[in-house]
Amino acid sequence: MANPGMETKNTPAGKGGVRKRVILGLGTAAIAAAAVAIVFGWQRQQAELTPPLDGDMVVFDPYPNGREAPAVAFTDAQGREVTLADYAGDVLVVNFWATWCAPCVAEMPSLNALQRAAGDRGVQVMPISIDRGGLAEVGPFYAQHGLDALPIYLDPYGRVPAAFEAIGLPTTVIIGRDGRWLGTLAGDAHWDSPEALALVGFYADRS
Repeated sequence: MANPGMETKNTPAGKGGVRKRVILGLGTAAIAAAAVAIVFGWQRQQAELTPPLDGDMVVFDPYPNGREAPAVAFTDAQGREVTLADYAGDVLVVNFWATWCAPCVAEMPSLNALQRAAGDRGVQVMPISIDRGGLAEVGPFYAQHGLDALPIYLDPYGRVPAAFEAIGLPTTVIIGRDGRWLGTLAGDAHWDSPEALALVGFYADRS
């Protein structure tokens, strides 16, 4: 019996003509199905490559292919000169801040909480202070605010944020495990929010 969904009145007589029409119909359906699969596959791939940007993270500016991270030196709490390349292999959440910056002060506890939540996933939160007073100012600030999960990094001349094109404080950049600069968030954010944890987790799982 003829397929009710197929037009056959102009088909040449005989079984061969019908067979030819049936084969053609299946070929068209297969092509359409393949096209749909390609489209959905591409959309799924794009979703997997696109970081989740919700809540405060909606203003995060991702760089899909990454950018080369500037190789600028700063110091740790012991006065040793370091660069971000020294921490290759971890996802770095690098925050530029100062004790005199009110939004920075409000943001720091959430960065402390982020380190506690994501540290076991190979994430390092790296607040780099541009306070001119260096450790003499930053050390007491950490103690006062209970920032017990965060390391201290110092850049009193602001060379690192300048190299990362930061136009104000706070500014946060994310560096992948391979040392590539993956994106920037200008301004303060709740880094202990589910949306921030999702964004950082995205890069922890993929970079």
